[in-house]
Amino acid sequence: MGKTIARATILRIIQHASHPVSYSEIKQQLENTCSRVTLYRMLLRLEKEKSIYRFPDFNGDFRYSLCTEKDHSSTHNHFQCLACDKVYSLEAEHIETSIPEEYLVQTVHIMTAGICPHCQIFKEN
Repeated sequence: MGKTIARATILRIIQHASHPVSYSEIKQQLENTCSRVTLYRMLLRLEKEKSIYRFPDFNGDFRYSLCTEKDHSSTHNHFQCLACDKVYSLEAEHIETSIPEEYLVQTVHIMTAGICPHCQIFKEN
């Protein structure tokens, strides 16, 4: 798979995902059509181009999500389900932070964990 095709395919996987995806989820969807090195290079390239952004989850893995205009200087709030391991992007209107005024805050990223509504239903039954 050529670099341009790999880039477009990886971007399409992230665009069509219903939640922020991990490296292993992307690799699985590629079905071994590109090498591990190519995949990492394309993810870094897409991140540098500000097409996607990455963030760490509670497992120590990175998750990738499509970058929107507001992602360049906004608040990121994610929720990771401890039962199914899915990560959800949550809208955050305003989150208070206590940062000394000599620091210039550009982005706030908050990661919370618990049980998602879908898994709560299965737990109750």
